[in-house]
Amino acid sequence: IQDVLHDITAKRKNEIATLGAECSWLSEGRREKWRDALSSIDNQSHFVGILLTMLPNLESITMTSMSCDHHPITEIVDTVAAANRTPDSPMHGKALTKLLEISLDHSDTEFGENFGIYAPFTTLPSMRSIHGHMISEDHDQSRVHPLRNDIEEIKIVFGAVDLGSWEWMLKSTKNLRRFGYHHFGSTVGNGRYDSRGIVALLRRYAFHSLRRLDLTTSETDDWNQANPYIGNLKDFKVLRILRLDDTSFQTTTGQVMRLVDMLPVSIRVVRLLREASGEAVDLFKGLAEGKQQGLLELKRVHLEGVYELPSSLVEKCREVAIEISGPGLILY
Repeated sequence: IQDVLHDITAKRKNEIATLGAECSWLSEGRREKWRDALSSIDNQSHFVGILLTMLPNLESITMTSMSCDHHPITEIVDTVAAANRTPDSPMHGKALTKLLEISLDHSDTEFGENFGIYAPFTTLPSMRSIHGHMISEDHDQSRVHPLRNDIEEIKIVFGAVDLGSWEWMLKSTKNLRRFGYHHFGSTVGNGRYDSRGIVALLRRYAFHSLRRLDLTTSETDDWNQANPYIGNLKDFKVLRILRLDDTSFQTTTGQVMRLVDMLPVSIRVVRLLREASGEAVDLFKGLAEGKQQGLLELKRVHLEGVYELPSSLVEKCREVAIEISGPGLILY
């Protein structure tokens, strides 16, 4: 699309500049600056910003490796979102009323897209899903608190998002149902991984609505290695599916907590990634008994990685309709 935009801009520069001069989404003072910007072949973000106001039926947008300045796009989206939240505005309902999903996809080998790009999109009344690949922390520490929103899903992979950025996002959600984050570390940005902090935020802001939690990392930096334990999950009222590194249940003293003591009664499926050293069996002690004492919904524990477990434990769980399985499961 970059080559196409370059070709269009070069051939129809005057017509495109007129779009900025006549754009009803811009104040009088901004129109002249946008007209000048649209006259330049290099200012593709201004063109995309204008384009978004002309696609009323747009449901999903993916921005890939945004080498251009994203501020013109976020400026326009912020203005549209404000109008869509104001029923008596003359511009209400004229753009982006059906946009459900925003995805940022960074395909370069280093660094990542700024988490702050999501900011205006979260305030669109229609927005439901936030996705991303290679996302770094929000560089604007002065960003105002976002409005309450109806986002149901957040999924970011290969990220380096700091805890402050996560709090900015999560505290505004009303009905978050699915949260997925895979931390990749310094290749993407400077955001430090804090699994315990992220779970604490979810416990505070989404304990009543979260149904799926997927939280893993490819990098065990000093902070998370010293603080892998995420704390008790029993406060989550409707959590159904859980995917975590198994170090999440290991305290700072090295004690491995039992799953039966950590899981909410609503849990159905648990997926564990093998990261911890030492005996894995401690995780599963009392699991069969727990099924009868409160974990009535638990059906499956899927193991990703090599786990050595006694066959008697696996069979005992099977007898109460809990399946423990995985390609790396070794029975003894």
